[in-house]
Amino acid sequence: MTDELHNIGKLAGKIAKAALEVGGALAPDKRNQEQRYDYISADKILSLCGQALFSQGVVVFPNVTGQDVKLFEYTDQYGKAKKRYDAVVNFAMTVTDGEATFTSVFTGMGNDYVVPDKALYKAITSGHKYFLMKLLCIGAGNEDSEHEPEQEKPAARPQLQKPNGNGKQQPPPPPDDEQPPERLEYTREDAALPAMRDAPAAPGKMSLETALNVTNSEGIRYGDIESGKLSHMTAGIGQALRKPNLTDEARAEYEYKLDAIRVILANRTN
Repeated sequence: MTDELHNIGKLAGKIAKAALEVGGALAPDKRNQEQRYDYISADKILSLCGQALFSQGVVVFPNVTGQDVKLFEYTDQYGKAKKRYDAVVNFAMTVTDGEATFTSVFTGMGNDYVVPDKALYKAITSGHKYFLMKLLCIGAGNEDSEHEPEQEKPAARPQLQKPNGNGKQQPPPPPDDEQPPERLEYTREDAALPAMRDAPAAPGKMSLETALNVTNSEGIRYGDIESGKLSHMTAGIGQALRKPNLTDEARAEYEYKLDAIRVILANRTN
């Protein structure tokens, strides 16, 4: 038992060295144009992380233990029949240096709108990629909206202070951080705001039909958006809800959207 623990300790040390080697070498190399966030591609992760582990004599075997592909058929806002394949792949990730071995259970997910095998391949790639990222403690470039770059504020223009009727200088306008916050990309049309205010605020109380028909600023129904994108949207909405000076109207709008996404994701999971 002592030898086994000793070998596991040596394996952990090798993994730590690989993490140090790759830690500063990875930066986002791809950009999701639609969701506007940067991420590290699977090709880069598998190449650099694999080489770092190999240099320490460590190998990861991504053993697939189970897979499931489900077909979702629906009608879009134009009345056209659509379909989406959602795949889930279960792994037994075996990590070994030849002397010590441990196995960790992991799951990958992927989807495709054309063929089921492509959804399956995406799930396999996603699971392998994210296991290596977690194994080597890589945080930059995650596709979970936690590492989106801060948006730079435009430089403030100098304010000309004109004298008032008493010959005194007028007070400058309030600073930028006291102005009403901007809306996120995922907003409904302003005409729909009264209906949002009347909607129940408690999560999970919205009907599935109502949730599916909520639309973003481009008029796309939430029911037509894939689960991964909906998950990214929840992160953005959560950030918006933490903004200071958020009006009651804006808060009601964001909470309504969040409720709709929760209902849809819960239904797809079940």
